[in-house]
Amino acid sequence: ERNLTKEDNSEEKRRYVKFTPQVCNVHRAWKLLAPIILRRRKDDCGEDIVPKLRHVVRVPMGLGQAAAYQFHLKARYLDVNGRPAVGAKLQALRIAAANPASELLIRPEHDVTPGHPRSRDSYIPKVASTLDLNRQVMEGGEQVLVFSAFQNGLDVFSARLKEAGVPHLVLDGRLSQKRRGELAKLFKQGPPRAVGEGLIGRCGTHPVALCGAECMAELHSFHLCNNVILTAYSWAFDKFEQGINRAHRLNSPWPVNVW
Repeated sequence: ERNLTKEDNSEEKRRYVKFTPQVCNVHRAWKLLAPIILRRRKDDCGEDIVPKLRHVVRVPMGLGQAAAYQFHLKARYLDVNGRPAVGAKLQALRIAAANPASELLIRPEHDVTPGHPRSRDSYIPKVASTLDLNRQVMEGGEQVLVFSAFQNGLDVFSARLKEAGVPHLVLDGRLSQKRRGELAKLFKQGPPRAVGEGLIGRCGTHPVALCGAECMAELHSFHLCNNVILTAYSWAFDKFEQGINRAHRLNSPWPVNVW
């Protein structure tokens, strides 16, 4: 980016160039529009808004999961220069915490650590806890957004929901933007609770949406969904908060539960 104002005011008339990461077109559009639009946060709009109710759920690792996690904790991760590759190790630990059976978990090159890089079972306490929360939400006639930073983690939940005969949507980067938008409209039709309280005349058929944190945390509005579960974190905190705010809207009728 060039700072034209600084260039005009500079006595030397030199170029002022700033290098910035181009994350995606959404952020690029924001950079263009920010100087000419007025932005107000929800708390500054003068309208009442329902609260966010945060619930922290802690569960132990499964035995196979703990073994896989320990393997990568002890494994020798090196970069091309032979120095410790801390980022690669952290990424492996994040994956093991989300889905220890993921095929992304492999033994690092030249590593001789005893054990196996991944577990044989993807059904871990975190999955069981999340599915139980889904059950509670559906029993109350509500909807839930389940966010994960990893697609293979979403696949684990999807497989279990299919076994249970629960209609659900998988919205992640493997779908085109157009297709994600079409499916998001189905989820936005709302839950049975909204019909019972007279907010809508007819509800949708999908109580659960499994969402990729990188592609569904922005530019969507699900005001009739009042439950959000964060199962595998992204590197940046703003992705958590933006994901939560897909359900926490100015026109949300009920308090939003965040697990």
